[in-house]
Amino acid sequence: MKQYLNPTTMRIVEQFDDEANILSALRWVARGLPVPLAIRKVWADHSMYRYKSPNRE
Repeated sequence: MKQYLNPTTMRIVEQFDDEANILSALRWVARGLPVPLAIRKVWADHSMYRYKSPNRE
């Protein structure tokens, strides 16, 4: 998948370990949000709602 991303959106893939967060940030970029703001939005959502990855208890 990484080969299909441009260097700007590649920053999103490098920021997150969780695929759901990557996809969420990419969706925000597709909606027109700049990449840095999309990353901040997803980090904020992640910390606010305390999403847990399936591997953690």
